[in-house]
Order: sequence, then structure tokens, then C-alpha cells
Amino acid sequence: MSQLRSNRTFVRLLAGRLVTNAGDSLYVVATMWLVYDLTNSPLYPGLAGFLVQAPAAGQFLVGPLVDRWRLRTVLTGTQALQGVLVLLVPVAAWTGHLSVWVVLVVIPILSAVNQFVYPAQSRALPHIVSEGQLVRANSLFSLAYGGTNVAFHATGGLVVAVIGAVAVYAVDAATFGVSAFLFAGISADVPRSNERDTQHGPSTEQYLTDLRAGIAYVRGSTVRDILLGKMTSNFGFAVLIAVLPGFAASFDGVQSFGLLLAAVAGGGLVGAVSASLFETYPFGPVMVASYLASGLVAAGALLADGFTASLVLFGAAFVPMGVVNVLLTAMLQSSVDDAMLGRITSLQASAVGVTMPVGSLLGGATASVVGTRSTLWLVVGVVGSAGAYFYSRQRLRSIPAVSETDERDLGLHR
Repeated sequence: MSQLRSNRTFVRLLAGRLVTNAGDSLYVVATMWLVYDLTNSPLYPGLAGFLVQAPAAGQFLVGPLVDRWRLRTVLTGTQALQGVLVLLVPVAAWTGHLSVWVVLVVIPILSAVNQFVYPAQSRALPHIVSEGQLVRANSLFSLAYGGTNVAFHATGGLVVAVIGAVAVYAVDAATFGVSAFLFAGISADVPRSNERDTQHGPSTEQYLTDLRAGIAYVRGSTVRDILLGKMTSNFGFAVLIAVLPGFAASFDGVQSFGLLLAAVAGGGLVGAVSASLFETYPFGPVMVASYLASGLVAAGALLADGFTASLVLFGAAFVPMGVVNVLLTAMLQSSVDDAMLGRITSLQASAVGVTMPVGSLLGGATASVVGTRSTLWLVVGVVGSAGAYFYSRQRLRSIPAVSETDERDLGLHR
């Protein structure tokens, strides 16, 4: 841990993520509640969730660019642009033009710009920390993400109640400015796919070649099978987030909504922090057990008597997810060919993200017809089916520990 604390580049990257995630955590609460408050309908939060997640389906398109562009340019540029975009909602409110459609237009543009950030950070880490520190470094990044979500989702409802959802957008814009400043000081020796092409970006022909190479690299591999299962579970997660405002409205409104989001994030955080305890165990069995356990605990959350019990169990259901996500990220970073890492990271995000907008849209629509609680049972079934799928695939059950996995174990090929 002391090696990571003394690594100034890692600390700046982590600090930038902490700041921007804090603003984003407040933004999520403010956005979902603002959309629900402007319409008083569970359909529109589902639509908002769809628009947040839809750009992630195209994240694989940014992979070849992340492999070639300068890390600092990608990180600072995206933060600055997002800061400007998020201010459009307060400006619309202050000029008397705010409507749910203004919010729904801003959401996907903001999300599209954000698709560059995760692949850039993931690509940088193997060059910033040693291979032996990757699981711990990824745990800290998940801690930064989950910790800020817990703190600011839990308080987000109160903040929105006190200063209003629109004012939260202005706070989020300020956090983008701070994170851009922190990212501007990053200096990392991250090699790019072809230094000759990076000044003005790759040609269209080279870009398409790189894109096809990334897809071919995982075709028929174990990574592909993992992504298929994660696509299923992420569908269920999107349904959950879409219907939580309606579920919270039956208790204490926006404050209950913030607490539920905090519980979900907190469970993932506990899992992320605990991931290093499982890095010496075979990844395949850990993954199977994690998804099956999540489905069972989520079922308990729906059967629980009272808000507090449901809150605790919803959080507990996401602990195994946090473990698997950190271990999977570290495994890919240590096993994937370095020249392909940006593309594979973004391809992974696209694959698991493609089902989330559909889940959000269908979740909101389903809840408006059959009710929130019935829709939440769909989530339980989906997560449980993902665990069953992982168990049914022998080569997934056979994946060794993270530190022992290489390209051959994952079936990756040029």
C-alpha cells in the first residue's frame, strides 16, 4: 500500500476519480429524482436510465482512439467538456426553460463523452503500478467509486431536498473542473499503438483495422463467455435502478431513494475492498458462487419486513458483484496484450452496457404496468440466471486465480 501512496501519478489519477465521482453521485440522485418529480411517472426515470446507459453500448468505438491518444489529453478534455454540458440544466432553469426534455437531451450527450474515461484509466494503470499491485490498485479505484457513491448517494437525497436538484448540477460542474486540474498533472509513460499516427489520430482505414483486430482478439474466447453472462446481470441491474424511485416513493421519497442507491454502492464497495482476499482462489468458482449468492440475497431483500431490512439486504446482494468486478479488471489488465488493452476494456464496457439501456427502458415500462415490486422480482430472476449460466460453462468454472491467468487460459488470440 505504501508503494501506491508514494506513486504521485497514481495518487493524482485516484484523486481525480474521487472528485468527479463525488459530483456524479450527487448528479445521479438529482437527475433521477428531477425526472420523476417533473413527470410523476415511473416511465420517465426508466427512459432517463436508458439514455444514461445507451452510449456505453458504443464504447468499443473509442477503444482504438484510447490506444493511440495521449492519456492526459483524453482525461482533461473529457472532464472540461462534461463540466460545460452539465451546466446547461441550471442555465435552462434560471432562464425559465427547464423541462424534462431538456434533462433528457443533456443526459446522453454527457454520458457519451464519459465513455472515454474508463478505458483511458484502465489502460494507464498497468503502466503506473507494478503487476503485483494491480488488484490492490483496482480495489482502491473501486473504493473511490463505491465510497463516494455510498457517501453522496446517502446524503444526496438530503442535499436535493435542501438546495434543489438544479443546484446540484452546478456543484457537479465544479467537480469536473477540479478533476480536470488533477488529471492535467498526470505524467505516465503509456505507449500507444503507433506513435506515428497519434498526432492527428489514426486514419479511417487504420482505425477500422484496429477495431476489427480488437473484436477478433476476443472472438470465441472465455472473455466472450464472461461478457455474455455480465450482459444478463447488467440488464437486471438497470431494471433495478429504473424502478428504485418508485420503490422509494412508497417509503420516504427522495431520501429513501438516496439511501437505497447508497446501499447498492456500499455493497459493491465492501466487495471491492475484499477482492484481494479472493485473488489467490480460482476465479471461475468465485464468479459462479458470487452471482448465485447475489440472486438469493436480493430475493431476501424483497421478502424482508420493513425498509431497514430491505436496505441492508439490497446492499449485501452487491457485495459479491464488487469482488468479481475488481478481480475481472485485474485479470484482464495482467493477461491481455498491452497494445490491445484499450480496445478490450472498451469492448467489455460496450458488451455489458448494451443491455443496460434496454433494461432501464423495459424496467420503467414494466413497473408502470405491473408495479414496482413485481418488477423487482424480475431482477432476482435475471441475476440468478446469470449465475446458472456461468456454472453451466465448464471453461468458465476452470479459470484459474488472477495471478495465474494468461492469454491461453482466456482463449485470446491475434
